[in-house]
Amino acid sequence: MARTSKKKAVRKRGPKTQGTRGAQGLPWPLLRRVGLWLALLLVFFFSLALTVYLFFFYVPSAQAAKVSVEMVLDEPPAEVAPASDVLGPTPVKSALGAKGLPRAAIIIDDMGYYQRVGQDLLAMDLNLTFSFLPFARYTAELVEAAHQDDRTILLHQPMQPRSSRYDPGSGALLVKDGLARQEMFLLENLLAVPYAVGVNNHMGSLYMADEMMMERLMLLLHRQGLFFVDSLTASDSVAAEVARIQGVRMVARDIFLDHVRKPEAICNQLRDLARIAERRGWAVAIGHPYRETVTALRRCGKELQKRVELVDIQDLLPDIQQKDEKVAVSSGGRVEREER
Repeated sequence: MARTSKKKAVRKRGPKTQGTRGAQGLPWPLLRRVGLWLALLLVFFFSLALTVYLFFFYVPSAQAAKVSVEMVLDEPPAEVAPASDVLGPTPVKSALGAKGLPRAAIIIDDMGYYQRVGQDLLAMDLNLTFSFLPFARYTAELVEAAHQDDRTILLHQPMQPRSSRYDPGSGALLVKDGLARQEMFLLENLLAVPYAVGVNNHMGSLYMADEMMMERLMLLLHRQGLFFVDSLTASDSVAAEVARIQGVRMVARDIFLDHVRKPEAICNQLRDLARIAERRGWAVAIGHPYRETVTALRRCGKELQKRVELVDIQDLLPDIQQKDEKVAVSSGGRVEREER
């Protein structure tokens, strides 16, 4: 029987292709890795360049600044009657100014966020009081300019609001904080705003209604020899009563000038300021570093000064008439009342 021989089938290979190698003979996985690293390097250098540009060279447009201010600077003001109607007549030293006109003070809050608007406000020929946020970008520069121009300077102390939608910013006093922590924050903030002779609250609708917190704050202000201005972001603020007991000079604002950010609306608020002053003898307004506020003050400032004498906020501080008790804080941070 013839034996059939089995031959192994040999598979013929075609010509080599470049399916697994690049044009230069490199494997495709290596090329992909190199490309990925190059892309990551490009993204890194682009991000670095953008950061340097934003930090050193970028000047926000008016619209961008407007949105930023609305989001960051303030919670809505409390809808309250003028301070005199809420607290009773404040015993100011003299109702009328040197010109025989009722007196009014205008505080510009939130100074330090915007350089150009801040400079424009400082350059105005109006007797304005300026309140600075402790850690805003231009605070140090503008505080020094205000001091050189002999302006009255306040610390705009951040405090806890009721709504978590609003961020009071760095150095804020919170209701959960003990006395030692609050004192540390207050002293650090005062170092950031040198020349401050008084304090007013930034936000703080929750904090200002808490009697325990306000007793602690007034104790600290008394130690530092500072007065207090209540921005009245809370209609149930207890600042006036606690300040009187603790022997801290205090006054409250009557109106916000620029809650509606339109020059004509702000001019109307300036007229309301004059009406309150004419009725009572004095009045306090708070405004903000908005371009619209600058426009309104330029447009209506002379009209205002025909009806009131613009004075330093210190000229409207009351003489202190204390009760026969005072607030004391024990070494454990507990607030106690003791008979005098």
